[in-house]
Amino acid sequence: MLDEAMVKLAKEIHGDLVPESTCHGNVEGADPPLFIYSMPYLRGSSCIEVLAFQVEMDPDEEAKHGVFVKHLARYFARCWSSSRSVDRQTQEEQEEGIRKRLARLAEESPPSILPKSLLSKLIGSLPSLFSQDYPQVLTHGDFSVTNILLDENKFGITGIVDWSLAAVMPFGMDLDILSLTTGFMTQDGWHDYACKLLLQDTFWEEFWAVSGIKGEERRGRTQDLAETAGQIGAILRLAFRRNADGSPSEEVLMSESRMNQLRAWFGEQAARLT
Repeated sequence: MLDEAMVKLAKEIHGDLVPESTCHGNVEGADPPLFIYSMPYLRGSSCIEVLAFQVEMDPDEEAKHGVFVKHLARYFARCWSSSRSVDRQTQEEQEEGIRKRLARLAEESPPSILPKSLLSKLIGSLPSLFSQDYPQVLTHGDFSVTNILLDENKFGITGIVDWSLAAVMPFGMDLDILSLTTGFMTQDGWHDYACKLLLQDTFWEEFWAVSGIKGEERRGRTQDLAETAGQIGAILRLAFRRNADGSPSEEVLMSESRMNQLRAWFGEQAARLT
């Protein structure tokens, strides 16, 4: 069920990219409850239908992907600039819930996929991510290639849908979308775009410009913590079974394709920590 307060906050921050929604009750007899919503038609197509499915791109295609990552950076900059206050008890509960899941994954996952040293590093970062001086921001919770709509010709973001898992969390918990949209998955595994590093540099340049964050030291710390949060978010989404509402449960999901996707994204760092 949509949290009306979260949807209202999303509209305040992101404007018309967030559709108005109307609840029409729930399906009788559904277990778990299934709610019915309607919303206006949004132009554009989902990322998964628009973004490239080949490693090499021509200059025009690469430029359009650059437009997309700039729009993505502006989305995150708006979140950064609209941080919220969270009571300490709520933060402690959120932090402990994540710590328990990462600790369970460290116990149950093969070291060849996600080494315990990497998971220990992520667990060790939680106090910094949930500290009072790190921004707690509106977080979509399911910021995926099916929930972001793009203009098919110019690749600008035209809409963001499905806010049912939205919550206020440490900045960057949705940042795995940058990995998810600078490559693609096939039956043969994960493939990075040849221009992945260029697109990621474009993202951060735009983010610094729009957010107003200055100074190499501050930028370095911000990027490090945000990317760490993004890794945690990716693990929660890919390495655990889902509850009925779509949120990650505490049960580890030993899916070979998902674990290999995480390994591909974290490969360089995981190799250093093995």
